[in-house]
Amino acid sequence: MNIYEIALRYSEGDGLADLYKKTFPTRSHEPSKEQRALWNQAKKNYLQSNNWQRLRQAKFEEVQGKCQAQMKDCQTWASEIHHISYWHIGDECLWDLRAVCRSCHSKVSKFGGK
Repeated sequence: MNIYEIALRYSEGDGLADLYKKTFPTRSHEPSKEQRALWNQAKKNYLQSNNWQRLRQAKFEEVQGKCQAQMKDCQTWASEIHHISYWHIGDECLWDLRAVCRSCHSKVSKFGGK
């Protein structure tokens, strides 16, 4: 079974938080190339799910479409959702999420944006 087939198991978010915790057990742990590829593909699949789209829309509505970061060069209107933590990904609460514009998201994301 290849990474894409394995990642499909997490498409609706079930078990995705456990995969995150296994892939990144500590902040300093550097996963293997294969582990990171599986995590990235599983997360990508989940971000296309109905559950994620529902949460995303609810967060935008909660903040009336405004960027919650409001950093320098903020574009005012949110276009993306930032996870505060992936600890509960797949079953996250709205308070684990922040609506942000692309400019602010690239500044607060660990990997510097998309």
